[in-house]
Amino acid sequence: NDIAHLLAANDLRRVMAVGTSLGGLLTMALALLKPTVLAAAVINDIGPDIIDGGFTRIVDYIGVDQPQPDWAAAVAYLRQLLPRLSIKTEEGWLRFAEATYRAGADGLLHYDWDVNLARTLRDQRAALPDLWTIFGALRPVPTLALRGEISDMLSAETFDRMALAKPDLLRVTVPGSGHAPTLNEPEAAVAVDAFIRRF
Repeated sequence: NDIAHLLAANDLRRVMAVGTSLGGLLTMALALLKPTVLAAAVINDIGPDIIDGGFTRIVDYIGVDQPQPDWAAAVAYLRQLLPRLSIKTEEGWLRFAEATYRAGADGLLHYDWDVNLARTLRDQRAALPDLWTIFGALRPVPTLALRGEISDMLSAETFDRMALAKPDLLRVTVPGSGHAPTLNEPEAAVAVDAFIRRF
């Protein structure tokens, strides 16, 4: 509903959506609920079957704020927490930390999201609808799907099944990346840029 309201408030009738993880699920749902809105879609490291271990890991870490005293500590914490990310440089990790944390009134850095989101995700996990039906709503939508090679959210088997369900699906596996590719990896950036230029 928030996305639908934002589209209406900005008078956006056709958009391309790029969704990572939960954002990819929301992109699929948008295709189902607003079928004329999506001109194209990029879904990053998510699919109609979600690996339970990866889901639990993510919900556990997004649901408890981990305040950090400074950016160096935030980088160190994220590197330890997310060793499967494909970020290779200190600059890249700092950019990631700056996108993950915000300065709080207490002088500490806090996650830049509502940690209560985890409770909602955990509560709704068992009640999730058939995500294959929702993924099917992308059938008429040009779609690029990316998967981290060592993802613990999207298995290679599900990625292959997605291609069977949507034969025109463009797919890229990002080498050495876990959940989720940052889209700055060369393979991901080239694929996304080329896909966007088509529209």
